[in-house]
Amino acid sequence: MMDRDRQAYQWVKVTVAIVCAALICIPAILTSWSLATQLLKPSGNTARQSGESRDVTVRLEDSAKKTAKAPATKLTDPFAFFADMPGKIESKIDDSFFARTAICGTLFDFQAKVLGQTLLNQYYIDKSFGWMQKVCDEPFRVSHAAETINRLTEAFESRGIEAVTVIAPCRVIQGVSALPYGITDYQNTLLDDLLGTLHGHVLDLRRQLDTYPYALNRLFYASDHHWTIETSQWAAFETVAYLASLGFEANAMASILDYGSYSHEIYPKRFLGSYGQNTSMNLTGIDDFVKIVPNFDTDFTLTQIKSGVEIQNRRGSFGDALVYSELIDDTDQNGISEEAYTAYLGYTNTEKRIVNHLLPHGKKLLVIGTSLSRPYAAFLSPMFEETRGIDAREGRFETDILSYIDEMKPDYIIMTFGSNSLIKADNAGFFLDILLQEDGL
Repeated sequence: MMDRDRQAYQWVKVTVAIVCAALICIPAILTSWSLATQLLKPSGNTARQSGESRDVTVRLEDSAKKTAKAPATKLTDPFAFFADMPGKIESKIDDSFFARTAICGTLFDFQAKVLGQTLLNQYYIDKSFGWMQKVCDEPFRVSHAAETINRLTEAFESRGIEAVTVIAPCRVIQGVSALPYGITDYQNTLLDDLLGTLHGHVLDLRRQLDTYPYALNRLFYASDHHWTIETSQWAAFETVAYLASLGFEANAMASILDYGSYSHEIYPKRFLGSYGQNTSMNLTGIDDFVKIVPNFDTDFTLTQIKSGVEIQNRRGSFGDALVYSELIDDTDQNGISEEAYTAYLGYTNTEKRIVNHLLPHGKKLLVIGTSLSRPYAAFLSPMFEETRGIDAREGRFETDILSYIDEMKPDYIIMTFGSNSLIKADNAGFFLDILLQEDGL
């Protein structure tokens, strides 16, 4: 009996070893074959494949510039080819979605599934919700960020503008999220410390989760750091309810603020976000993407501004003018999109100006934020005559902010961000600092 048990145990060990070898070798072999076939192709500028990551701005242009094929270079040093090989391999891995995913995925899958590790290069899977999280394991100071926000708030309010700081929900939900054993995450601590030092009006969406109309696992994408389109809509509705407490007339907009007034189009297994791209889609999974548009009549004009120059103008319904559905439909051979989140308001580095033609005498709103604020601003736009959105990160807004608001004359200004914007703010700078630099506040 003992010999039989020992033999069975040995077979189990052999089976496990074979499985582990397969997990490591098969992707490596496929990746090597892919790299070899690409390296043997003639050098020159070649068109990127549909599944690879591309600049959204370039892909939204009406036509692409044709590039001339580089002339062949005569090989004079017989060892030059091998000397350049490491750089070529690295370049091919960076350019190839398949190679990047295979190599990163193999490493992360091996650590998680074979070695049983739960924290992988600061990433882990929150088992309560199934989404990937990047841990914040240091209690960074937030005094610099608080000072920046307070100075901007005072400058806006001195012009008679209601300024509101909106704190996005945190991926780590206190009392619910399941962190790896021995890991402490400081994201909520950062936000709590910040709130204790802010002046003016503040809406903390972490305290409003009891009104969230969807399952909590839809707060964020499992494979991406952004909140979902559903959460953007909820955040916009909660913001309008808060503005109503400051005198904004929202009673006449009951139908606009009714979740039943919007349709949902679900794209199953469509979106692979930054976490999935940087680790492994086998760990994060591929997210369903939900496109939400109003059922009621809408008429908008969306203008894209870059460096003070209008680069695009679209007019139509909410779904036609504000949603770039082509980015949802632009997928690789497996039906996966890396750019679906960008569909709302499009472009990643432009100022957005939205005019609501059905509300000609309404209020004006300016939303200052990061990529979180794009779909959020879109869902706010039906309640305002004009909604503008600016991404305050460096290189994306280069105008003096006080001169800008003097020209626009907004009734409300919203500054919105999440915990990611606070991490290392004292060392790397807070994203709103650029507004102070441009204006000299």
